[in-house]
Amino acid sequence: MPNNQPKGEFRQNQFGGTIGGPIRKNKTFWFADYEGLRVRQATPWTATVPTAQEVASGYTDFRDLISGQTGQPSSDLLGRTFPLGTILDSATTRPVTAGQVDPVTGLTATGAGYVRDQIQCKGVPNHDLPEPA
Repeated sequence: MPNNQPKGEFRQNQFGGTIGGPIRKNKTFWFADYEGLRVRQATPWTATVPTAQEVASGYTDFRDLISGQTGQPSSDLLGRTFPLGTILDSATTRPVTAGQVDPVTGLTATGAGYVRDQIQCKGVPNHDLPEPA
């Protein structure tokens, strides 16, 4: 469990009953039933808070989030590689065509599709873009 919390208690109660009988012999009957279910399960609640580095940068420096990721880096159609967890800017989405030079980066596309640039963060150089002023 996260933060060494003990597993929460789980209780489930299912109950009910039925009743019925004749109103007129062999003609009309009445019937009623009820079923109830109560489930009580403690769910550990974990939350994350911004790191001191994120707060101090005005939420523009996410180096600690990116460097804490494990796994294989990803690459795009321009041959750029990004560490796992890199935040890409959706406002920079643009189409590229195989064999054509991307006008923003000057790199040749290896396939057709869409690419994005990573978000400009203070103190974090982008792979092929200049450091923000």
